[in-house]
Amino acid sequence: MSQLTIKDESQREILGIFQRTGALLSGHFVLRSGLHSAHYFQCAQVCQRMDAVERLAELLVAKLRASGLTFQTVLAPAMGGLVIGQEVARQAKARFIFAEKENNALVLRRGFTMAPGEPVLIVEDVVTRGGRVIECLDIVRKAGGKAVGIAMLVDRSAGSARFDVPALSLLELSFPTYAADAVPPELAAGIVVFLSDLSFIAHAPERDIDEYQLAQRNRAYLATLRYACGTIALAWFARTLGGPHNPVTAPVLDNFLLVLFLSMLIAPAGFLATQLSKDEAASGD
Repeated sequence: MSQLTIKDESQREILGIFQRTGALLSGHFVLRSGLHSAHYFQCAQVCQRMDAVERLAELLVAKLRASGLTFQTVLAPAMGGLVIGQEVARQAKARFIFAEKENNALVLRRGFTMAPGEPVLIVEDVVTRGGRVIECLDIVRKAGGKAVGIAMLVDRSAGSARFDVPALSLLELSFPTYAADAVPPELAAGIVVFLSDLSFIAHAPERDIDEYQLAQRNRAYLATLRYACGTIALAWFARTLGGPHNPVTAPVLDNFLLVLFLSMLIAPAGFLATQLSKDEAASGD
């Protein structure tokens, strides 16, 4: 399974914050695109923890000062950039404004204006293609301000997002993705987590991915058990309606009920054996 590269202790701390808050998960994920990945990143998870946001902003402001960038105003695109943008502005003692969607385009509203030549820093949480940042650059210029730089928590563009002003990030993340028929064996050996199944961990960000996988196993087994119970109930109801001594339907339904009952007894053992074999395959070297 692919490993994240840590260049220095600062990056180790940043990665630790993302992992601790559930923003960065490791495992085997099927993304909404259908591609498979060993990692999943959702920055909104870290932005709900203000102690983490404060520390990340502190590191970002320090990096901005070291670069020599000076600004009077921070502009952030809603929604993703709001939390980190406001905290950066607070720590830098700058004014904070934001752009929001109107007719599918970012605009300045709520009476926000800029003085001619006002130095503005654009702050975003994650940049993948850079479209929202480019929109913000246009907003600043049309409003008469001067865009002096871009700051982001995470750059996920792998170098594809290019801007005409200085841009810096706390962390660069670029995860390889795989088609379903090209998943590496070491990744295929892990328990698959579909992104649609991640909602149940939203309020438990400090759990380890092993716990997510265990919960997913339990949910899969319970769903199978509920289906079997429902099927037995329907079959029993059908047998009752058909008459307990009906020579045609009674034997068929009796055999069906017996098979279902035996399956419910055997299924836990089979389920456990399957998971144990998967765990051994995942840990074996």
